[in-house]
Formats: sequence, C-alpha cells, structure tokens
Amino acid sequence: MPSQNVKNIIIDLGFVILNVDYNLTLRALENLGVKDVQNLYSKVSQSEFFSQYEKGEITTDQFYMGFRPFLPAGITDGQIKDAWNAMLLDLPIQRVQLLQKVGVNYRMFLLSNTNELHYSEVVVMVNEVCGYENWSNIFEKTYYSHLIGMRKPNANIFEFVLKENSLGAEETVFIDDLDMHLHGAERIGISTRKVDETVSIAEIFDSDGYLI
Repeated sequence: MPSQNVKNIIIDLGFVILNVDYNLTLRALENLGVKDVQNLYSKVSQSEFFSQYEKGEITTDQFYMGFRPFLPAGITDGQIKDAWNAMLLDLPIQRVQLLQKVGVNYRMFLLSNTNELHYSEVVVMVNEVCGYENWSNIFEKTYYSHLIGMRKPNANIFEFVLKENSLGAEETVFIDDLDMHLHGAERIGISTRKVDETVSIAEIFDSDGYLI
C-alpha cells in the first residue's frame, strides 16, 4: 500500500512502544519454583490459562490460583505479581514524542494483548513518563484485550476496531512485533509493518511522523 493512501494506524504496545523482556518473567517464575515454564508460557504460544486472563475471562485472584499447582507452598500473590510484571521494562520518552507527531498525521489506535496486572503497571508508567492525558491525546482510542474480551491474532478483534471507528482496511496499517498477529490483520485486508530487533518504530516513520 502506498504510504499516501494510509489514513489510520493501529499499533501494538509491548516491544513496539514499551520495552519488554519476556525472558525476565520466565526466569522469575522459574526462581519461584515453576517447573517446565517454557511450555507453560512463552511469547509466541500461550496455554489457554493465560489466554483466558488476557481476554478478561478470569480474575486476577483466579490467575493467582491458577499458578498454585505449579508452585511450592508458601509463595504469595505478591511474589507471583512481581514475577509476572518482571517483563515490563520502561517506556522511552523518545517513542512517545514520535507518536505525538504520528498522531497529527493519522488516526491512531492502540491495540494490545494484555491483562489486568500488566495494564495497571502500564498506567503507572504512562503517568510517570508523559501523563495519561497526553497518552489519550496520542490515540483516538485504546483497546486492551482484557477489557474487550478479544485478543490478537483473531480476526474479530481487528474487525471490531475497524467497525467501531468506521475505518477502511485498505486505508489502515497495523504495526506489531509478532508474525501471527500481523498475519491476522492481513487476512482481513489490513497492511502491516513489523517491529523487531532490527527494525524499530523510529525506522518506520520519518522525523515528521509520516510512514516511510
């Protein structure tokens, strides 16, 4: 899709905007005594237990209880919370400033697979870095999986965002770091850009906030 035809940007949060390291949570869970943590949870393939939490189908208390069969006796909810949040690193102000420029040129929407614990931590980070009012000014709307009961890469979450905001798929670009999420968007006609270890969000937009 030629960049001049793009009117809307849908963008992921973790790794794309917010720095994360999934391995820190895996190591923290192992340190708590979780066995075979790589099979229980990974960045690409999650057990149904974690997917339910990301869709808001279970509460945080139920999430803690779900860990109990995999943990030694005596581990507290607070320890589970700290291990779960260990992956969340920081929100670089330079990315926020870039997105402020992007938001002048395009309709901007945030679309994140997340959960209550991570969401609460992100709210604190956003307030510390830029203030939530400024965050809200960047994005026309923000969509968090646990609040809307849907998650990427399922087509319904992309269709929901398009329909609710009267967006044309052919005029929309979705930015994410996972191929399976990008493919989910592509299946309904949304163009995509990938952020990874070699391509940052700063290399997708120019200094004036336009897609390159």
